[in-house]
Amino acid sequence: MSTRKILILGNGFDLAHFLPTKYEHFIHAMRVIEDSEENIELSFNQLFESLIEEEKQLLEQRTKEIEDSDIEKGLKKKEIDQLIENYFLHCTEKLYKTNEFVLDVNEVNYLKNKLSSNGWFQYFKYYSNSGIETWIDFENEMATVLKSLCFLIDELEVNPKLFFTSSNRTDLSHSYISDELFQDNHFRTYPLLQSILNNFSIVEHYKSSGVNALIVKPEFIKSHYQHPISVSPSKILKYLEKQLKDFIEIFSTYIEFIERFKPKKTFEAPKILQTDLEAIYSFNYSNTVGRLYNQKNIHYLHGKAGEKEQNKIVLGISDLQHSLLEDEKAYGFVKYYQKLVNNTDYLFLKPKSIITEIESRKVNGTKDRSFWHPIEIYIWGHSLDSSDRDYIEEIFSFNQGKDTSIRVVIYFYNSPHQQLANLIYILGREIVETWMKNDWLEFIKMPNIYKLNFEEGYSDKVSKFSETIDEPIKKAKPLPVYFG
Repeated sequence: MSTRKILILGNGFDLAHFLPTKYEHFIHAMRVIEDSEENIELSFNQLFESLIEEEKQLLEQRTKEIEDSDIEKGLKKKEIDQLIENYFLHCTEKLYKTNEFVLDVNEVNYLKNKLSSNGWFQYFKYYSNSGIETWIDFENEMATVLKSLCFLIDELEVNPKLFFTSSNRTDLSHSYISDELFQDNHFRTYPLLQSILNNFSIVEHYKSSGVNALIVKPEFIKSHYQHPISVSPSKILKYLEKQLKDFIEIFSTYIEFIERFKPKKTFEAPKILQTDLEAIYSFNYSNTVGRLYNQKNIHYLHGKAGEKEQNKIVLGISDLQHSLLEDEKAYGFVKYYQKLVNNTDYLFLKPKSIITEIESRKVNGTKDRSFWHPIEIYIWGHSLDSSDRDYIEEIFSFNQGKDTSIRVVIYFYNSPHQQLANLIYILGREIVETWMKNDWLEFIKMPNIYKLNFEEGYSDKVSKFSETIDEPIKKAKPLPVYFG
């Protein structure tokens, strides 16, 4: 482990430590809080009661199957022990003092109030079984919500008859969207549009004399000389942006709660965390790596939970994908804009890092080769999805010359297939093959935190490069390159 190392973290790192930071965990806990009575406390078991019970039943069922099998007695115990680590919240309870975790009355009431009036939460809580499993799925669905609203606005512009005022009705105070907009082809293309409008409280349902329509609330109407002419794109988008900020506050509060989980004992450190790291770049909102392993020099690329002024949480879409959103300058939904506004750690590996220093010295042909030292970039818990394309392209922008100083090591959970497929999609086959053939890119199984803390003799892996190089400056120093 004598090479210099940089560690990049995604949410899989927190999940590897059995902290309930999945989208599913968050939505479930918030639904429990919203449905709870006022002026009560909530414990860990109360927040996750149904999920824990579901795990318990599955564990008991599988344990009985193993005990009733013909497997030799010693192997049965081993299989049952290995089985336990597959049940997430059970492991959370074994690793942390969850019995000491309590949301007090004020915290519960604060969240209940926030959740009841937040359109993003109201929309997403009803679709917990609709394929939204990760925070990337959440961001993609956010883009779908915005796309659906852009369709609505465009359609009303093209077909103004779909928007009418109550001058044709007995009630003289309302403006309506005809339910024709939610039928046939429109419904198949945007099946959740009406649900979006309802959950964000933009409309109310209206039915009278055989006419079905949606009443648009006055605060979302665009008027000309006090006469309603359509819905207002700017008013709707600004409202959704404000709702997103409130949702981010709710989520930040949840992560702060998770940060209160105290380990029952000091965690055994994986090998990558047993060395001095050049830097840690975290896409997470939590301080898990610092809290559990006393690591410093952590750069929070998407902000940090609990920050009120600088480095606040970033949660949004990758870019504006509709001309209407650009015209309305709806950049509050976009992550790179949020990063600028929230003063997050905007710089990544370039332009100021140890890697750039090494690369520049090589290119400039410096005679002081003693500075050269291989750098390994370890990636733990990141899916390498295209939503973080800019970062991924930056990581693989090195090793362009004859001298190569960078190795990338990607931890995988069960299989590297999806991460590899994502890399090929972003970088192209040629670049990925070049890195693989030259042993600059390596996939290794991520450390098993449960086994590391409970299984005697377990040892996690490091890269082949680290295992084979004891004296990196002597054995891995590139041949001198002379310029001009």
